[in-house]
This record gives sequence, structure tokens and C-alpha cells, in this order.
Amino acid sequence: MVRWTSILLLLGLASVGCGDDDGVTPMDDAGTETDSGTPGTDAGRDAGTPVDSGTDAGVTCTTGCEIVELATGIDHVCGRRENGQVLCWGGNGAGQLGDGRERGHGDCATREDGASGYDCTATPVVVRGVTASAIATNSSFQTCAITSEGTSCWGLEDVAATGSDTRAERFQPEIVMGFSPAVALEAPFSQLCARLMNGTVVCRGENDSGQLLAEGDDPRRMAMPLTGLSDVLEFDLGVGANFGCVRTADALRCWGSNQDGQLGDGVAEHSLCGLVPETFDCSRTPVTVSTLDPAEVVQVELGSRFACALLDDGTVWCWGANAAGQLGDGTTVSKAEPQQVPGLTGVAQISLGALTACAVLDSGDVRCWGSNQEGQIGDGAEIGSHASCEIGTTVDCVTSPTAVLLEANVTSVQVGTQTVCALAEGGAVYCWGANLRRQLGQDDRMRRSTPVEVAGLD
Repeated sequence: MVRWTSILLLLGLASVGCGDDDGVTPMDDAGTETDSGTPGTDAGRDAGTPVDSGTDAGVTCTTGCEIVELATGIDHVCGRRENGQVLCWGGNGAGQLGDGRERGHGDCATREDGASGYDCTATPVVVRGVTASAIATNSSFQTCAITSEGTSCWGLEDVAATGSDTRAERFQPEIVMGFSPAVALEAPFSQLCARLMNGTVVCRGENDSGQLLAEGDDPRRMAMPLTGLSDVLEFDLGVGANFGCVRTADALRCWGSNQDGQLGDGVAEHSLCGLVPETFDCSRTPVTVSTLDPAEVVQVELGSRFACALLDDGTVWCWGANAAGQLGDGTTVSKAEPQQVPGLTGVAQISLGALTACAVLDSGDVRCWGSNQEGQIGDGAEIGSHASCEIGTTVDCVTSPTAVLLEANVTSVQVGTQTVCALAEGGAVYCWGANLRRQLGQDDRMRRSTPVEVAGLD
């Protein structure tokens, strides 16, 4: 079995103390890996395990083949076709590809993986038995989809089942009870939530920061409604799922961890979460984000301990942690209330990852800012040629919005942990940043600081 703690440390999502940094342990230099990626070298698994032949992305599609939605995880990416078919590529250590195969795609092992290896592929494969109207993965090892049968998920389970301490690894989609009828999903590493058709939100998973709006620190293993939320227009969970925000017609409110001011109300002390001596500020009830008029907010996105809102005038306002410049204000100073991102106007859509944010402009151009540790700014510059930021270690960073070198007319962008993917008109997909598990659709596992097109999606 893959050692998930090691992988989370490698990719920057392991739980850490509540010090002054962003709570993210950066991954090793993915561009220096020398593993050959030879298929079928997953030596640590049982040699007798059956290997399904799987389905290549282009084999069964004849109509409605254009990619219309992307979801970017920790080390994998998925795309939804117009016809509802879902394709995934990249890491498969816990079944993130969803095609039923535990191994046999290729090997992307690092020294942290041990003898068991790590299955992956640069070639998109079809997720088995899913016809989806929407997909989601919030920088996690699982992906979930809304289907006519209900909410279906594959990859590493968000929370262990009752009576177990181990999260299931699901190599093909399984229906998850209690999350229907859903109109939108959030699937971070340690939670699963759905916004339902009646305007309420149901969740399960960790509650150590009050992120389920419930007392106590114990995880909830069954779907439960989030108390006091109704008429919800938009709901989002932070990368790592330690805080959440909700938008209604007359309010923008957040709750959970407030370690870096990510609740956005300008208040430093609410209540305490965590265990002595590592306690931190949190709120188990929603608090109102200051400064912003909720009637003007059209989109809210959450990263790791920071958040941004897109307003109807095309401006972007961000708050929370800023050690990697992810607030885009030219500094690395955290902000407990929303601040406008200078020089960024005409924005149509935003997306946040662990320490990086990106925006699509009305023109179809893309701007990114924050951590550039794996080239996820996408400006083509050599990593290390920008500013230096301290996030527990020194990383390359960009503290103001910077143009991505992509000539395609982009309609949406999705920021993962350290990988960014953009959807262009006509369904073409371009990705940049980390490629340790071939999540850029490139076999060489070398990171990219300029976008590359993912093949095999036609």
C-alpha cells in the first residue's frame, strides 16, 4: 500500500503545527526525478493481481467528445466530456484514474513510495461506468462526479468507514450515499460535501477545525447537514479542508480555521481549536467576511489558508495567508480582511490551489501568482528567477499577477496542489507545473514552466 503520509509531505498537504508559516510542507524538486517510468514495474504488489486492460480515452467516443470541465487533484487531473464521459491521467496510487486498474499503466515511484511503486500514466483513460454532469477534486487523491444515479467517487476515500482506521482505495467509481440530489460537489483531501438542490449543504469528514459547523473534533463518517446554512448559491472548502465559505444572496460567510486570517472578518480571536500547546484560532459558526458586498460577489475560491472573491466588476479581492505572495498584492504579509489584487481587472473566473492562484480574463488570457516552486506561474521563466518566499523553506514566488505564456483562448483554469490546467475553446487542455506523476500528460515527468497540451483527448 502507498504510504500516504509520505506522499502528502512530498506534495505539501500533510498536517503540520499552527506556526506562522502557511502550514504547507513543499515537495521535493519534481524535475530532478530520474525514475524511468517503465510500465509494469510495480514490484511491491501481488504479482497475481488481475490487471484489467482498461480503455484508452479515444476508443469509445464518437459524439460529444469535447472536454467541457476540468478537475485538478494533488497528482492527477480529470476532464469531463460534453457527453458526460470522464477521463483521468496522472497518478493512480489510490485509484485516482478510476478505470478499475490497480497497476499496469506505468511506474512513477519515488524513494518515498518504497518497493510498492506508484502507478501512473500520461495517457488519459476513461473512468469506468460514469456519465457525469459535473466533477470535482480539491487538490486531493479522490474525484467525485454527479451522475443520474447519485454522487459517485473514486480514489482515496475522504474518511475511513465506521470501525476502520484506514481509508479505502477505490480503483473504480462507487456511489456514496447521502449526497444527492447534488448540484455541486467539494472533494478535498479529508472531506466530501455537496450543495443540494434545496440550497442546503451536507458533508462528512474531519471536524478538527470546526469545518463541519459541529462541536467536538471527531470526524463524521456519514453525511450530515451543515447547521444554519440555507439558500446557498455557492459553497467552497479550502485545500486541506480546514475552513469553508458560503455565498448566499445577502451574505458571504466563512468558518473553521483562522490561523492566518482566512475567515476574512478581521477578528483575531474567535475560539480555540487543536490540542495544547498547538492551539489555533477557529470559529465553529459562520462569520461575515468584511469589506465585500455579497450582492457583488459572483465567485468565491479557497486555497490553503487563503481565499479570493471575484466581483461583478471583474476585480478580485483576497485575504488570509500570504507567505508565498498568494494574495497577489505585491507583499508576503497575511491579511485578515479582503484586499483588492492590484492591477487585475476584467476577470471572468478564478481558481486557487495550495499556494497559487490564477485568473482567466475576459480576453481569454490567464494570470497567475503565488508559489512558483514547480513552475505553476506558467510564465516560462527559470524557477528561482523571481522573488524568494519563506514557507518553512525558501521557494520561488511571484507576488503579483503574471501573464501565462499561452496563446490559446482560455475559458477556465483549475489550480491543483502544484499543477495548473487550462481549458481552451474547442476543448483543448493545457497544463503546467509539477509533473512527478505525469499529470501534465507528459511521459518524462519533468516539470514545466510553460503550458503544454495534453494529448489523447480528441
